Amino acid sequence: MVSSCTEDDLNVIEKQEKNLTQSTVYDQMPEAVKSNLESIYNKKTKIDFGFINQDKPVFKIDNQGLITFTLALKTSVKKTTSYYDNLVVEKRNTKKTNFYVFRYIPTEEWLSSNMDLSTYSGEIQVFDFQTGSLLGRM
Repeated sequence: MVSSCTEDDLNVIEKQEKNLTQSTVYDQMPEAVKSNLESIYNKKTKIDFGFINQDKPVFKIDNQGLITFTLALKTSVKKTTSYYDNLVVEKRNTKKTNFYVFRYIPTEEWLSSNMDLSTYSGEIQVFDFQTGSLLGRM
């Protein structure tokens, strides 16, 4: 069954998402998650995603047993194109933890605008952080 959302429905969903999102810092993340990150960083992948920018906030979303942490990454190599990487750590009730990198490659028009995230335009690539494999594009 397909139904359409009204603007009020979308506003409610947006408010719920904002209520679920908390800003924290790297040092306040659970030790188990940080330990997993450190062990993964010691393994090399075919893509160098850089390192965690601990000066930036970490965003945590807790949604009924699915907890995600979003961390900004700093590149360790000189970039030839404009892109931004975020590491997303997804922890489920099952104790399974997944690690993804979302690479945002904005259009030149968006870069020359006010760069409002709500009006982002460009490509988003999703990588498996552990293997460096490209999982998809949006």
